[in-house]
Order: sequence, then C-alpha cells, then structure tokens
Amino acid sequence: MIYSNWKTRTLAMLLAVGLAVSSAPLVRIQVHAENSLEDLKQEKKKAQDKVNDARSQANQAAESKQGLEGQLSSLAEKMHSTQQTIDDNNQKISNLQEELGQAQAQKSERLAAMKLRIRYMYELGDTNELISILFSSENFADFLAKFNYTAQLTKYEQRMIGELENLQREIDAKSADLSGQQDALQENQTRLSGQRDELNGLLANASDDLKAKYADLSGAQKELEDANKAVSDMQEALLAEQKRNEARKLAEAERIARQAEADAAKEGQKQEKGQTGGKKDTDSGSGSGGTSDQGGSSGKTDWKTTHAQGQAGTEYWVKAMGYSQQDLDELTNIIFCEAGGEGYQVQLGVGSVVLNRVRSSYFPNSIHSVIFASGQFEPTWIRMKGRWNDQVMFQYFYDRRDLLLRTSRAYQTCRQAALDVLNGKRNTNLCFFWAVSNSKPAGSVIMGKTVFFGRIVQNS
Repeated sequence: MIYSNWKTRTLAMLLAVGLAVSSAPLVRIQVHAENSLEDLKQEKKKAQDKVNDARSQANQAAESKQGLEGQLSSLAEKMHSTQQTIDDNNQKISNLQEELGQAQAQKSERLAAMKLRIRYMYELGDTNELISILFSSENFADFLAKFNYTAQLTKYEQRMIGELENLQREIDAKSADLSGQQDALQENQTRLSGQRDELNGLLANASDDLKAKYADLSGAQKELEDANKAVSDMQEALLAEQKRNEARKLAEAERIARQAEADAAKEGQKQEKGQTGGKKDTDSGSGSGGTSDQGGSSGKTDWKTTHAQGQAGTEYWVKAMGYSQQDLDELTNIIFCEAGGEGYQVQLGVGSVVLNRVRSSYFPNSIHSVIFASGQFEPTWIRMKGRWNDQVMFQYFYDRRDLLLRTSRAYQTCRQAALDVLNGKRNTNLCFFWAVSNSKPAGSVIMGKTVFFGRIVQNS
C-alpha cells in the first residue's frame, strides 16, 4: 500500500518527537548516574591514596622498630662482652687473692721459724752456740762447715722473706689495678644498662606506633574495598539502566510506529488511488510531474528507490551529496563519539543514519542541524564531572580532531566512514535510528549488538 505524503510526514514527526521526549529524562538520569559514578571513582582514588599513605607510614614505623631492635641487639652484645670481662677480672682477682694468701702464709711460716731461731740463739748466747757447734763438730773443717751453714740459712730466710714481701706488693698492685678496671667496667655496665632501658622504652613505643599504623592501614584498606564495591555496584546499576533505557526507547519507537502506521492505513483505505496525484511516494523516479517530498527535484525519489533496492546490512551506493570541510569534520566527530569503539560497519551505519536524516524531509536538511537537533545525539550535550576537561563530549574531541587524525586509528577509521557515506556508501537501508540492544524490531538492521531501526519511508 502507498501512504499519503502528509501521513508519512506525521508518522516521522511522531516517531522523532516521541523518541526525543521519552529519552530526554532517561538521558538526564543517565548523566546523573554517570556523574555519581565519577564521584565514586574520585572517592575510590582518595581511598587508594589513603591506603598508599597508610602503607608508607606503616613501612616507616616497621623500619624504625627494626632499627631500634638492631641497636638493642648490639647493646646486648656489648653488655654481654663487658660482663664477660668483669667475670674474667673477678676470677683473676680471686686467683691473686689466693696467691696473696699463700705468700702471706709462707712469709708467716718463715718469720715464725726465723723468730724461733733468733730466740734460741738469744737464749743460749752467741758463745754458747759457737761452743755447741765446736764441740758437736768432728773436726775443725766440720766446725767451719756447720758455722757457714748456719749463717747461710739465716741469710736464705731473710732473702725468702724479702721475696715474699715483694710478691705481696706485686699482688697488691695487680689487685688494685684489677679493682680499678672492675670499677670502670661496672660503671660502663651501668651506663649500658641505662641505654638498654631507654631503648626498650623506645621499642615499646615503636611497637605501639606500628600497631596503630597497621590498624590505620587495615581501616584504609576496608574503605578501599567499600569504594571498589560501590564503584562496581554503580557500574552494574548503570549498565542495567542503560539496557532498560534502550529497551524502553525501542519499545516506544515501535509503539509510535505501529500507531502511526495503523492511522495511515485507515486513511489510505478511505482515499482512492486517483486522488493522491503527484503527492505519492513512488517506487521509481520516472513519470511526468514527479516531485520530491518537499517540492524539489526528483533526486529524492531516486534516492528512496535506490535505498529500497539496496540490501539492508550490506554495502550499497546512492547518489553522493556535496559537503564542506565542516560537514566532514562534524560527521567524523559524531561517528567517533557514538561508535568510535565499534568496527567500520557500525561506524558506516551511524554515518548512514545521519545522511538518511539529512536527505529526508522529516528531519533538518543539513549535517550540522541533524547532529545538533534537540534531544537526538547525546554527545552534543552530555557532560560528566571530571571527564573531557568538564567539556561537552562532542566539543572535547572536535577541538582535538587534528591530533586524533594523526594519532588515533579509531578516529582515522571514523574519518573514512564519514568520507564513504558522503560519497554515497550505505549499509542501513532507510533506518533513521540506532541503539545498543538485544531487541530486533521489524525492519531493523542488526550489526553485532547495534540495532538500526525506524524505517519511516515505506516503499511498496
């Protein structure tokens, strides 16, 4: 059936307005959710910085505690060495005291013997002793020998007593020296003991500080876990909301299209074919008096016919249109914003939709006007906190287009898709909308998860 031109135009307007009205609140919700996600990501970054700072402080506290433990260990070794020296000196002093006791005993014995002999000689007198030695001697030689022996014995005892006195003085000197050393060692040991007590105090404080730092680190890690979960939950919620939004948009588009088609069918049944005249959309551009949808040349009819003959989802060609550098740049940029992460076919499909609208009488008649039509292309107004230098997405990438053309493979592919579609290449038939969805409306073109739909102009 051939629908009247006014009814088709009404259908297009209803579909476009319906989609714009129904999607605008959803987009605002989407932008708000994405801003909330950016806020959560900022909180996550702060939590990560807090974890890093807490970990750094904990590491510093651990290093400080380890350093104190090393100092305490070194001090303990010094104290052990000093105590060993003290013990050795005590043993030496003990040995000297024992030697001194023996020397004093020997001296006492010799003094006692010498005193006894002197007393005996004193009691007898020197003459009697000589007479005793004389009469006890066998001969004069024996007398001389005994007399000499007695004299030498006295001298020996005197010498031994002198040596014992010297030994006693030597032992006293060594003992005094060792006692002095002991005093110095005990003083040093006392000083080391004080240092040990001080280090133990510092070590206890360091241990408490380390425990506190580990507690801070644990708290920061918990905050980071919570932040990660919040970001993950928001991303899941955002993805779910995106899917619901796309499903609602598709459902609304189908509902409006079905209603408009039903109204147009009823109107078409009331009219006779002869009454439609030159206002009908025909399958070919031939025939006298044929006009375009807006009263222009027959190029529009040829364009529609060519589209109708093309195979949706495959590449085909229509008549090229003239364009300016601004047209090329803006078309490239909107393709990149909408499908920069997709393959060439989806990018060509997005460009095809833009050009389909330009060449249709139901949309603005320039690339710029189509792209910036109210409520149609989100990148022309979407702005998210902390992204794109707080600029609108389209403007951010448009300002950097020359750099992107040199450095970005994706932008270069979008440029090629824009050039191809301007030169007449298509792959979406007469589709005017697209969405990422698993739905498959009637007459739609499916490319992966991207659905091109909304074929307003019908050709029988």
